[in-house]
Amino acid sequence: MAGPQLIAPNVSPWGSVSPDGLLISYVDREGNLILREVHSGKEDRLTVRFANSREAIGASVLSRDSRWIAYAHYHEDQTVELRVIAIDSLDPRVVYRSEARVAMVPWGWSGDGKSVLATIGREAVIVPLDEGSPRRLLDFGERAVGGVAWSPDGKWLAHDGDGRVALFELASGMERVVAEEGRLPMWSADGAWLGYQREGKLWRWPVSGGPAVLEREGFRAARPWGWAANG
Repeated sequence: MAGPQLIAPNVSPWGSVSPDGLLISYVDREGNLILREVHSGKEDRLTVRFANSREAIGASVLSRDSRWIAYAHYHEDQTVELRVIAIDSLDPRVVYRSEARVAMVPWGWSGDGKSVLATIGREAVIVPLDEGSPRRLLDFGERAVGGVAWSPDGKWLAHDGDGRVALFELASGMERVVAEEGRLPMWSADGAWLGYQREGKLWRWPVSGGPAVLEREGFRAARPWGWAANG
């Protein structure tokens, strides 16, 4: 694996990279949602946050076709919204609203681009972009969760509840642990591998079976935004 390449300085920890690796989304120092072209460095500001505003933009995630961004918007009145916006637009659409001040993190999009996976409070939820009701998948309860990832085929959720990497099958509701220690899981673009961090090392586990493979040692603590399509 090649060494890290700097593509943007001073970004927030919560953002995303497009599957083709050409775009990233993040929140800048002024609290606005930014779309950045990796190679050219060109940036587009997709939201406008006024000075002294107590509203805030949270985590964001690009759709699989790189045309949309889902993000969390925190209001002064303590409500929280899950919004989606086209990358060439300044007109977001609210797809879910919580009247309570809860942590809301969008983690991924369905393959057809019609729904978003998010954690809302302690629950993992699939939110449709139409008028359908959110589908509640998993209640983490008291488990501490740092990362959730939706498999490319839409069949599995990976999460790191209580420091263990586990797979949750959407169809059956069954859950199994694949690593007794690990955090911040992420899927390869083809769904063949599941990456995660453990004790300063980056590992990847073959979904077809077999032991995890050590990818990199001396791995700095990092929050992965995605796995490039070229692996």
